[in-house]
Amino acid sequence: MSDDEQKELSEFMESGAAYQMLKAQPDIEIKNLTIETLYKGDDLLAVTRQFDEISDLEAVSILLNVLIADARTVQT
Repeated sequence: MSDDEQKELSEFMESGAAYQMLKAQPDIEIKNLTIETLYKGDDLLAVTRQFDEISDLEAVSILLNVLIADARTVQT
C-alpha cells in the first residue's frame, strides 16, 4: 500500500464508518469484549477476560507467569 492509501484506510477505520458498515450487516453480530492485563514492571504477565471470570487453569497460568517474572527480577 502506498502512504496515501494507508492514510486513507487509517482515517476510514478511525471515523467509525467501518464499524457502521459491519453493524448494518444482518449476519454479523457485534459484541463488546472487556479484557484485562496484568503487568509486573514492564513484563506482561497475562491478558484475559475479566479476572473474576477466569478458570482455575487460567489462574494457575497467571501465577506461573508471576513466579517467572519474580525469578527474572531476582537474577538481575
